[in-house]
Amino acid sequence: MATIAILHANHNHPAYTGASLRAGAVAGTESSAIYLAEALARRGHRVFALNRLKASSVENGVTWLPLESRTSLPPVDFAIALNSDRLYWGFKARHKLTWLHTPPTLGKFLKRRNALALLWHRPTAVLLGGYHASTLDPRVLYRRRVEIAHGVADMFFAPEPDAEPRAPKAVFCSRPSRGLDFVARLWPSVHATVPDAELHVFCPQSSLDEAAARIGGSAPGIRLRGGVARSELAAELRTARVMLVPGDPDETYCLAAAEATASGVPLVTLGIGALKERLRDGETGFLASGADDFARHAQNVLTDDALWLRLNRGCVAESALCRWDDRAAEWERLFVALDTRDAPALEPFLVAAR
Repeated sequence: MATIAILHANHNHPAYTGASLRAGAVAGTESSAIYLAEALARRGHRVFALNRLKASSVENGVTWLPLESRTSLPPVDFAIALNSDRLYWGFKARHKLTWLHTPPTLGKFLKRRNALALLWHRPTAVLLGGYHASTLDPRVLYRRRVEIAHGVADMFFAPEPDAEPRAPKAVFCSRPSRGLDFVARLWPSVHATVPDAELHVFCPQSSLDEAAARIGGSAPGIRLRGGVARSELAAELRTARVMLVPGDPDETYCLAAAEATASGVPLVTLGIGALKERLRDGETGFLASGADDFARHAQNVLTDDALWLRLNRGCVAESALCRWDDRAAEWERLFVALDTRDAPALEPFLVAAR
């Protein structure tokens, strides 16, 4: 089994461990790091996870450490750095993989300290999908570019399709800046057609004021819920009828949309950013062409029981979704291919091959 270090500078965000995921709301990047770390540990690997912690702990087989302690780590087999090539300084790793979650702008890599780290360490870039890969400028000199999608936690998977349609509850689960104002502007027309419908807005606790400002006034049927623990979010999604998620150019995967689909919740989206990759149009939700089309699809999913039951079946049967243990196995196959320099085994991961 391998020794693996997962490193995250998480600037402007709270420090976290696996306990953070179970105790309250955690952002998508942080939750992905936790899920992968714990899945790799369950599979027998020695896993260190480092971010801006003040103290160390061991949880579910993962050793959580302050980021500055990376210089005292033993040599590791694989270092996975989230969004930064500068985190490799000060310790030894046989293989370095930069797990990108944000759209990597060329300007970021042209900054002197970033360019120096990239050229010195020459890590492999790990991207989340086709849209995400398209945002990485070909002039950025990663050793190679590979693609591994996120997993979905077991708690979100519905065991079977619903036998009866759900109540007209819509959800928005993202940062307020990623389309909440668009959804809030359209909601009064949706609510006029479906007077008993509610829109539940889940967002980080730190963004509640921003969310309230983007919603504005006394919008009918909107409930601002803020951040909740993942287990509570999973329970909320099991009673939701539709997720309204326009998308955003900075959305490189949208784990919330994948979790909704696993829970049997159809999406209505404009397909901006990676959202067009999160659904099969007409089977697990609808790709709207504009504001009026978005509102029409939202109304239809909230009111047409036969349509909703069909979409719900499509969501529950969605084969593109994988559990985190399955994604960890995919990471393991990548590790083996890199370690053995097995070109045929590496080929399916390469962005150019997809």
